[in-house]
Amino acid sequence: RWEGLTREEIEARDPELYARWRSSDGDFQYPGGERVSDFRARVAAAWRALLPQAPARVLLVAHRGVLSTLLMETLAVPLDELRHWRLGLGSLHILV
Repeated sequence: RWEGLTREEIEARDPELYARWRSSDGDFQYPGGERVSDFRARVAAAWRALLPQAPARVLLVAHRGVLSTLLMETLAVPLDELRHWRLGLGSLHILV
């Protein structure tokens, strides 16, 4: 239901759900979509499956939700700490 909308549009259309999403601990379920925890588990499993066979250098172009999940998984950063990080749209992150 929120696909293609900006945060501002989501907040205007669904203020209560928007507030729950922003304060969620990862158990939030997107309207018409999956739970955040299910999304993160799916992305983390794919990442763990990819790593053993990945070349030494990998370029990944992905959605911010995927990138935050990969950072959590790779750096062992808890969700509550990661919320304070600013992953900008169109940003570049280099993991060594």
